[in-house]
Amino acid sequence: MAKLNPLITQGNRRKEDEFEFNKDAGRYVCKAGHLAIRRVHQGKKNRVKNQTDTYYFDVEKCKRCSLQAGCYKEGANSKTYSVSIKSHEHLAQAAFQER
Repeated sequence: MAKLNPLITQGNRRKEDEFEFNKDAGRYVCKAGHLAIRRVHQGKKNRVKNQTDTYYFDVEKCKRCSLQAGCYKEGANSKTYSVSIKSHEHLAQAAFQER
């Protein structure tokens, strides 16, 4: 049986992309401590592509942030962070690979 692609099991995030999840608020927090203002669940069930949760951040805070280098692009209308939700098949295969 073939192994899953590492992009599915590990993702393609770089170290500077690290956001922390605040489980009390149910949202992600950037390195500067700004909480996402909303979350959107995207994608349809039972399709080829996995669904994603996209978190939106307040761009006005990003414009004034001291840590904006590498995070916020000048003139951007929005700042988002997306997290892929693995399908049941991918979760089962990843668990099988761990054994």
